[in-house]
Amino acid sequence: MTNDDPNTSGPQTYTFYCDEIKLDGQDLGRANGNAATPTVFYENFDDGNLHDGIPVDWYSTGSYWTISSGNLFWSNWSSASSGQCSHPDLVFDDFEVQFDLKADGRYADSYWAGFAFRKDQHDDWYNQSGYLMYYRYNGEICLYKPSGVFASVQTGKTLANFHSVKISAQGSTIKVYVDGSLYLNVSDDTYQSGYFGLEVLGVGARFDNLKISGIPVENEIYYVRDGEGNVIAEYDGLGNLIAEYVYGNNQRLARINSDKTIDYYLNDHLGSARTMTSSGWSANYYPFGEIASQTGSPEDTRYDYTGQERDQGTGLMYFGARYYDPGIGRWMSIDTISLIDPKSLIFLNVYNDSPYLYTSNNPIKFIDQYGFVKWDVVGSGLIKFGGGVVGLGVIGYA
Repeated sequence: MTNDDPNTSGPQTYTFYCDEIKLDGQDLGRANGNAATPTVFYENFDDGNLHDGIPVDWYSTGSYWTISSGNLFWSNWSSASSGQCSHPDLVFDDFEVQFDLKADGRYADSYWAGFAFRKDQHDDWYNQSGYLMYYRYNGEICLYKPSGVFASVQTGKTLANFHSVKISAQGSTIKVYVDGSLYLNVSDDTYQSGYFGLEVLGVGARFDNLKISGIPVENEIYYVRDGEGNVIAEYDGLGNLIAEYVYGNNQRLARINSDKTIDYYLNDHLGSARTMTSSGWSANYYPFGEIASQTGSPEDTRYDYTGQERDQGTGLMYFGARYYDPGIGRWMSIDTISLIDPKSLIFLNVYNDSPYLYTSNNPIKFIDQYGFVKWDVVGSGLIKFGGGVVGLGVIGYA
């Protein structure tokens, strides 16, 4: 970097607009009252206006903002002219924004276009408050606040062509992606919440497909399951595919990532993931599922012991019907299909098992795929409903 001063240089998707809700682009009706506060704001500028059905106009400076070929276009790059286009009503703290960006020309290669966020006022310029991610025409991206640039990197991707830009601000963590690749990952807690806007200096910038979400989408996952309850796909809060999963012989065999790379699971007889071939992740377990040792990042897979999902925050595992604590080898709630005498409301505990026991205290021989039924994976391979006799309706505790 030569100068730190920006002055010199699948499934159905619900989208919540400011005043309407659409499912795969079809209008589902308008929101009322507080429901009009958006969780996701989207603007593609295709209607020739700075407002797609939203009952407010954007705030803009300068006379060079136009809608051209379905893009928001700053048309003056013959000098170091600056422009700002911001939304006067929307405030976000944690968010993710995506937009497409290119420039028809530039006053100099070091000049830029970018996205300002967490600003005190919607009409603040970038050096008054908040953060600015600016993208120089020459391919360098920088994170800036009024005290100066605090992170920068050269992407090698000039603004002569459209590039997809994504900024994620979750708490103090700010990440910047270009064309799906992470280029900046920094921590700064100077500003926590505020307005957002598009900012330009000395380039003929074109913005398109602006989508900003106030939902912490990196921490929110939507699941698609098959008829047996297996997770076959995961999407983030903006509807972006995270991964798809392949199964065979009642086990998860592979994960197909959003970039089409494939991670294969190497499992033991319980279906516990032991190794993932591409990421280098591996794990060993104590008998009831607590991790004894692990290589690689826990984020490489959430599905480990018996193929179930482990919550990294709490350490609990989700089996569908209930949560399980592998540290103590016990369920966090009773068996959802335990037999109860309808008159006395007393558990019919025919096997002297606690309804909190995991697989009758035999985690080497049995697994429980759903949170209420145990499977014999060592002996006959038949499904065992708590060791009971299915034909007589006797169901023990899994």
